[in-house]
Amino acid sequence: MLNKKKLKKLVAAGESGAAISELLKHARAKGLTELENTLVLLEARMEHNDREIRQGAITREQADALQNRINAALLHLIDQDPERDLDLAELAQVAAPKPIRRNWWLPLSLAGIMVAYIIAKDLMNAKPFGLTVFVHGPEGVEQRLLRSEGKVVLHIGQDRREAGINEKGEADFKEIPARFRGKKARIVLDHPQPYQSTHPDSMYLLLPGRPVYLEVSLRNTDRIFGRIFDFDNGAPLDGVTISIRNAKTLSDESGYFELKIPAGLQAKFQKVAFQKPGYVFSELDSVPVHTQQELQMLLHRKQ
Repeated sequence: MLNKKKLKKLVAAGESGAAISELLKHARAKGLTELENTLVLLEARMEHNDREIRQGAITREQADALQNRINAALLHLIDQDPERDLDLAELAQVAAPKPIRRNWWLPLSLAGIMVAYIIAKDLMNAKPFGLTVFVHGPEGVEQRLLRSEGKVVLHIGQDRREAGINEKGEADFKEIPARFRGKKARIVLDHPQPYQSTHPDSMYLLLPGRPVYLEVSLRNTDRIFGRIFDFDNGAPLDGVTISIRNAKTLSDESGYFELKIPAGLQAKFQKVAFQKPGYVFSELDSVPVHTQQELQMLLHRKQ
C-alpha cells in the first residue's frame, strides 16, 4: 500500500529523490507506464539540475525555482489515484484554456495537473539534442560542393564543437547540451582548401529538428600571377598575352603578370594560354588557381 503521508514528508524534508524512487517502485509494480515515464523525467531533470549547478550554467536561485516546480509536480503525482495511470492526452486537454465549472476545489486540481504537464514538457526540453548542417554552394541547397571532406565548426560562446562532413555533404552534431537550445551560434567551415562560409559573421538559431543551411564558396579564385621567361636564355619576357578564355593581360618588362579573373569565369582549376609573336603558343591545363602559387612559364622561340 502506498504511504502518501511518508512520501510527502520526504519531499518536505528535501529528499525528493527518495520519494521518486518509492513512487517508481509502485508504478513499476502496478504497470503504470505513464506515471513511470513522468517520474523518470522528473528524476532526470533533478540530476540535470544538479549538474548545471556544478558546472555553473545556472544560479542557485534558478536551481531552487526549478526544484520547487519539480516538488509541486511530485506532490501532485503523490495525490493521484495509486491504482490509476496518468493520461497525458487528458493532461494536455486539461492544461488548455477552456470553460470550467465553478467548483471551489477544481482550480487547485487544475493547477497541480498543469504543473505536472508543464514539468513533463520542460523535462523533454532538457534532453540533449542533435543538429544537422547542410553544406551547400552559392547556387542553392542542392549544390553540395563538399562531400566527405572538411568539417563544420560550431561556436556557442566559449563552447566549440566540430563535426566532419559526410558523403551527403552534411555535418551531424550529436548530443548538444540542452542549455544551448534556442541560442544563437556562429557556424563556420574548416577545410584544407580555401572554401569558406559565404556569410562568416552570421548567427544561426539552434533548435531540435530544424537544420541549418551553410552556404560556402571557394575563395582565392579571382586571380593568377607569375613570371614568364625565354626557354633558351632565361631572359624575362614582356608583352606576353596571358588569357583565360576572354580575360586577358600582358606581362611587364620583368616578365611578371597578374590576371584578374571575372566572377563569371572563376573556378578551382583553369586552362591558361600564353601567346607572344615569335614564340610558340603554349597552354597550361588544370592550373590550381585556388592555391595562389606563382606560375613560372618558359616559352620556346619559333624555329
